[in-house]
Amino acid sequence: MINYDSHIHTAYCGHAEGMTTEVIIKQAQFKKLKTIIITDHVFNSDDLKTIDKIRKEAAFIETGCNVIVGAEVDADGMRTDGKLVTDDLDDIDYIIGSIHYIPGIGNYPHSAEDCDLEPEELLDRWQSTLFGVVSNPKVNTLAHPGRMVANILDFDPFFEDMLAIFSQAAKISAKNNTFWEINELNGNKLSDQYKRSWHKIYEAALDESVGLVFGSDAHKIEDIGKTTFSQKLLRKLPANCLANPGDMGIIND
Repeated sequence: MINYDSHIHTAYCGHAEGMTTEVIIKQAQFKKLKTIIITDHVFNSDDLKTIDKIRKEAAFIETGCNVIVGAEVDADGMRTDGKLVTDDLDDIDYIIGSIHYIPGIGNYPHSAEDCDLEPEELLDRWQSTLFGVVSNPKVNTLAHPGRMVANILDFDPFFEDMLAIFSQAAKISAKNNTFWEINELNGNKLSDQYKRSWHKIYEAALDESVGLVFGSDAHKIEDIGKTTFSQKLLRKLPANCLANPGDMGIIND
């Protein structure tokens, strides 16, 4: 049983209706989660004010659950080096580094139609962005590895190329103690072909001793602590390969 959730969004992000700080904490207690990390989006430096607001709200809510307020901070979509949208992150206890946007273009891709780049150019830009994110010493965890590029590229011709890039990224991640996230929401975002082979990404991470951490990426109350897709992945990976917040030094477990 996974007794924590390291990736939860609030209603402040604009696409998580009903997810107030209080409701999230109460649901975590109901699900008997030991630790939760509330990690709302940071798309620009102004969003740091929202993180402060969540932190203040959480401080007034009594709970037996460990509640940590972190942030999911995006790589700058107009760059290709993985630089995050803000460097002002010293006061945030847990940082998830995310790649949501096509590097250098800055739009969110739902499918290949949303990207005008040739596949080779996209892979080059994604690689340099990925390497930049996992090289950042402020990043604790890489969010939903590969989701952005998987939304664009067909599985058959490009998955092996993706795995080769992930293997290199894993070496950098191990050196910087950057964990990789097993992300529950990917179960709704990936094609069936990708889902069947998605565990290979985490095998590449484990081959380099990169830690794996679970996050639901919940935007709905009922998704807090949900592990359906994640458990399918874990069944294909070595037993006890999943880390917990204590292993990461986030809490004294």
